[in-house]
Amino acid sequence: MMVVSWVGMACTSHEPTPSLTFEDVTVMSRPAHEVPVQPEPEPLCPRGTERRERGGEGPDALEWWCTRGEVPHGPFHDQDFDERSRTWYEIRGEHVDGQRHGLVESVGFYEVEHSGRSRVFLREQLDHGRVVRSNEASVRVELDAAAPVATRRFVVKAMGLAPTAEWEGEPAAIGSFDVEVSSTWNDAPASASPSVLRVELSSPTTSAPVRADALLHPLADADPPLTASALPHGYVPTMTASWRACEPAGCELELAVTLRWLAPGPGHLDVHVITRAVPDAWPEAASIEVTALRE
Repeated sequence: MMVVSWVGMACTSHEPTPSLTFEDVTVMSRPAHEVPVQPEPEPLCPRGTERRERGGEGPDALEWWCTRGEVPHGPFHDQDFDERSRTWYEIRGEHVDGQRHGLVESVGFYEVEHSGRSRVFLREQLDHGRVVRSNEASVRVELDAAAPVATRRFVVKAMGLAPTAEWEGEPAAIGSFDVEVSSTWNDAPASASPSVLRVELSSPTTSAPVRADALLHPLADADPPLTASALPHGYVPTMTASWRACEPAGCELELAVTLRWLAPGPGHLDVHVITRAVPDAWPEAASIEVTALRE
């Protein structure tokens, strides 16, 4: 595992020196004793539809879907790329009359708690394209010099989950709460000095907030400075808090994400926050729902 870090400038006299650390994680090799899991047979296209395949030689060559005429209808299998983990993942589900409907799962490499392996990290229940239930929720927040700090809260409701076995001596856990933040610095001249977005994740299972920073640079600058981070300017490394316990009959808890624009400049920040609850093992009968509370 390769870890790259950069240390930014001190933006205020009372704030600690901002620092940004991210991990460029590669997929772990399969242990020699692990028995390979046999892939499930692909679902058949319903009567009156035909199967289409992407084909070619790219990573998305394995994409396929069922279609009735030119309208997707029936099972599908997509491939997509995760910019943060730098890996491809699969999306499986069904279309009904051109819209995703029913259970749609995203499966791929995802680092949860102490291990990293291919798993379901996103499970959504849709009603003709509309998300009914999901284990992630997102909000947009605008920050400026007049209001450089904001807190958004999320509620996690789950049932049917149990802690996994211990991993290398660490306590057993359900999984993790993850927050991904990206921002764009708008309406600022290209000459504006860089600054920092600090994000803190607080949860009932952590004694202190999890903190990460992102370098901010005006969107108008066509030649932004280079850093050691592979993340774009304004992107915060994924923050993770351990999800230690949840009664099988159900649990409910609250997470808080605080955004701080250190040494704010002209214009405003458009900030996108995604909060996700991911179990290490996710039985089909178990459910997780994450919602954003209205401010």
